Amino acid sequence: MTRQNFDKVKVLIDAANNEDPNQEICEDKILPKDLLYSHPMPDMLERYSPWR
Repeated sequence: MTRQNFDKVKVLIDAANNEDPNQEICEDKILPKDLLYSHPMPDMLERYSPWR
């Protein structure tokens, strides 16, 4: 996977996760639960990326 493809996939996943009707409060903001949960995932994936 190229960096460009990875970035496109991140945007699509965030858009889907943003649709979660379940919400959590984080740092005084109400966010979709799936979006909040998914935020650390790209950082973990980038640790193992070939473009690093």
